[in-house]
Amino acid sequence: MIYVVEDDKSIRELVAYALGSAGYDTESFTSSGEFFAALDAGRARLVLLDIMLPGEDGLAILRRLRESPETANIPVMIMSALGTELDKVRGLDLGADDYIAKPFGIMEFLARVRALLRRGEPREQLAVRGVVLHPAGRRVEAGGVDVQLTAKEFDLLEYLMRRAHVVRREQRAGGRLGLLRRRGDAHGGRTHTLSAPETGRERRHDTHGARRGLHGGGVTWKRSSHPYLKTCAATSRPTSRTS
Repeated sequence: MIYVVEDDKSIRELVAYALGSAGYDTESFTSSGEFFAALDAGRARLVLLDIMLPGEDGLAILRRLRESPETANIPVMIMSALGTELDKVRGLDLGADDYIAKPFGIMEFLARVRALLRRGEPREQLAVRGVVLHPAGRRVEAGGVDVQLTAKEFDLLEYLMRRAHVVRREQRAGGRLGLLRRRGDAHGGRTHTLSAPETGRERRHDTHGARRGLHGGGVTWKRSSHPYLKTCAATSRPTSRTS
């Protein structure tokens, strides 16, 4: 969750829209009281903080965040119209991780957000054919270059890439099963293949100890001469049912 503390409505809505379009979850607040009442340190990944706020200002909020053990490590980026070098140095010295002066460009702003999120990003990555996806940071790279996706596009790509990894594992398992089958044949076992509408590859043992696997759309039942495996009762003909 990215928390936005900004009292200017137009800037607050623009920032929330830009972050939402980039696939990030956000909550927006106009004051210190609202922010601390809603803050969940366990979910907070970044705080975007204006300085000139009604009541407690942004620098005071920053001090409170850094003084509490629960929130001391939450990344904070200051967004402020106070853009002199002295203002920036003061904010950074108080514990801000970044400082961007208003007005700012959305592309630069999002790049800074991604940079801050990368610092605490878990190591999990999904990589398929040169495309690298970082689930926690909701970031995608292709050839080392960041790719901008909508939230739905990112979710779809993550699903497909996770599925690709599952298929790879199933293919490796299928290869090992084929090796086991060949070894079984070398020891006098017999193989019966039944037609089946299923696709993919899997392996398991039935209650009789028979090994079953899917190969090229068919189901393979293995009769083994091993003394610990009983003969499978399956036949090569489907059983007809009458109602």
